[in-house]
Amino acid sequence: MIRSLPTRLVVGLLAAGATPIVSAQSVTFELLTPDAPDDLAPLAVSADGSVIAGNSLFAFNYETFRWTEAGGVELLGGATAPVLGVGAGTPDISNDGSRISATVLNATSEFATIGVWTEGQGWTTAEIPENYPEDCAPLDNSIGSAWGLSGDGETVVGLYWRGGVVGGGSAHATAGPIEALKDLGSLGSNRSSRANAASDDGLVVGGWSERPDGLWQPIVWVDGELTQLGDFDVFCSVDGVRGDGLTVVGCGKAPGSFTVGDAYRWDFDGKVWTPTVLGTLPGTFQPFGLATARSITADGSTIVGYNRFGIGNETGFVWTEQDGMRSIEDYLADNGVSVPADLLLLDVTAISDDGSTMVGVALDTTLGRYRGYRILISSPCPADLNGDGEVGGADLSIMLAAWGPSKASPADLNGDGEVNGADLAILLGDWGDC
Repeated sequence: MIRSLPTRLVVGLLAAGATPIVSAQSVTFELLTPDAPDDLAPLAVSADGSVIAGNSLFAFNYETFRWTEAGGVELLGGATAPVLGVGAGTPDISNDGSRISATVLNATSEFATIGVWTEGQGWTTAEIPENYPEDCAPLDNSIGSAWGLSGDGETVVGLYWRGGVVGGGSAHATAGPIEALKDLGSLGSNRSSRANAASDDGLVVGGWSERPDGLWQPIVWVDGELTQLGDFDVFCSVDGVRGDGLTVVGCGKAPGSFTVGDAYRWDFDGKVWTPTVLGTLPGTFQPFGLATARSITADGSTIVGYNRFGIGNETGFVWTEQDGMRSIEDYLADNGVSVPADLLLLDVTAISDDGSTMVGVALDTTLGRYRGYRILISSPCPADLNGDGEVGGADLSIMLAAWGPSKASPADLNGDGEVNGADLAILLGDWGDC
């Protein structure tokens, strides 16, 4: 599910290349509109990878779009930048692809506000005073902005403006059904905060809140209760939440790190959030180098994000339990996809819950146009859940850990919404080398 755009957007065309190093999976690269430049920034993807949402960058109007294989690009309207000259937030999408959250014009086109688009119905917008907390008031032509959506499509998260506040704390994180948004609070009454992402049921929300010196700190709200995940001398936040709410990802700063931010994950045991430093790619240094994790699969095995080596030198990354952090270029090369000399790759913005689809932004350096792309990952052996080329005990462990009702878990091999004996039978039938 995604996140804010990097300082520079890049990419062009990928071509097939050398024999894949990782033979247990097939990886392909596709432009969302292969026949023409599209100026699209894909930022979120449905659980199965079939529906993509993001911003249209044409003339930098940041209109929300929805993409499907059958229908192509559908612009959803409501863009704030052409009317108000302001824009904020990042579109997100429900697991089934039927709902999209974004910052859009309110009913009177006077303000930017939180909106949810529903297939067949269009936009529902949050208005004042009926849908926001009581202290909401317009600030700079905006009353709120949307930054994330729960997998079930029922909880939208972001921030709302407290226009009458004096002395700080003018923005507060908000979450809830769009008809009844709630104030999530912050680290202090005079500190600002923002919610960026939510679990499938909306009970776990991640984002940031300011500490007294103004630096953003990573925050998680569990059923409305705020927890600070670290105290870092850098701007950092939670940017992605796993579907079950047991893992969140974002950025912090590792002890002794020579960067201005390192990718992190935090895992929850019901009481304590345990951090794991994912780090940065080699060659990432101060004063501008950083990495942040943006999105995680339902089983927690793959994380994608953004890495900035320095000003004007950025890329995306893929982290897996098996291989650690790799640049998107190295990931593609390891899977037999070569990058032409005139191609720059930047940022992987989201990955689907089932791990089948990554999305990101590209720049055709010849045309100077932004392009939306997706990377499709398939396995000739679906029961090989950890992608090591064989079906064995490790895959059985993954399946048993996911046992029961499941939303887009790779262990649901027959796709019936539950990991059970039927899936176990498929796994045992495929036992051995793929």
